[in-house]
Amino acid sequence: MYPMMVSKKIRLLLAPCFLFGLLLFGYDLQAQDSSLANRPKEVALKPLHKLIYRWQPLGMIDPFDMNLTLGIEHPYHPKKSLTLDAGLIYASTYGSGSGEARLKPAPGVLLRGGHRFYLGRRKGSFIDTDLQYKGVRYRNEEQWVGRGVVNGIPAYEQLMSYNSKKRVWLAGVKMGVPIDFGRYSPLGVEFWLGVGVRYRKYFADLPPDAELTNQNFILFNPINFGERTRAELNAGFRMTLRPATTLERRFR
Repeated sequence: MYPMMVSKKIRLLLAPCFLFGLLLFGYDLQAQDSSLANRPKEVALKPLHKLIYRWQPLGMIDPFDMNLTLGIEHPYHPKKSLTLDAGLIYASTYGSGSGEARLKPAPGVLLRGGHRFYLGRRKGSFIDTDLQYKGVRYRNEEQWVGRGVVNGIPAYEQLMSYNSKKRVWLAGVKMGVPIDFGRYSPLGVEFWLGVGVRYRKYFADLPPDAELTNQNFILFNPINFGERTRAELNAGFRMTLRPATTLERRFR
C-alpha cells in the first residue's frame, strides 16, 4: 500500500509540471510562427524595364545599302508586343555609274514598324507582321545623258553626273525564335525567316529634257532603273538587350 501511495503522490506532482511544460512548448511554437510571419520574405520578382532593345548587325555589311539600324520592342501583353526600328543608311554600291561595285556615300533612312505575337510561352517562337520603308539618295558618276529629248529621241548627249533616288516599301510576315545567352544574361539573339511583297522605285533625278537608259541589261539586275513589285523571301538575325532580366526583389 505504501508504494501505491508514493506513486500516486508522484503522479499528482508530475501532472501540473507536465501541463505547464505543454503550455510553455505551445507558447514557444506560437512565438516562432509569429516571428516567421513578421520576417520579410521574398514574394515576387518585378522587372525594372519593359523595353527590349535591338540591333541588326547584318546592316553594317550590306553592300547595297550599308546601314546602322537600332530598334525597340515594347511588350504590352505577355504574348503581344509592338516593334519599331530606325536605321541610318550611309554607303552603297548603287550609283557607281561605271559598272564597278564600289562603296560610295549614300544618305538615306530605313523605318520599320510591326506587331509581334508570341507562340506558347513568353520566350517561345514568334510571328511578326511589319511594314518597312526605305528612302536613299545616290550620287552617280559622269555618264552620257540624252538632252533635248522629244518623243524619246535626244537632240544631243551630255557627259554629266547626277543623283538617283530609290524608294522601297515592304509588307511582310516573319516567323522566328529568340535565344538568350544565359538564364541571367540580358543579351540574346533572334533568328527569323519571312515572306512579303516588295515595291521598289529606282530612278535618275534628271532635268525635264534629259533621259537615261539602263546601261546593264542583265535580267533582274538590282541597279536597273524602273518600278517593280515582287514577292520576297528573307532571313536574318538581330542582337537583343533585355534589361527586364535585371530584377528587383520585393519583400513583405
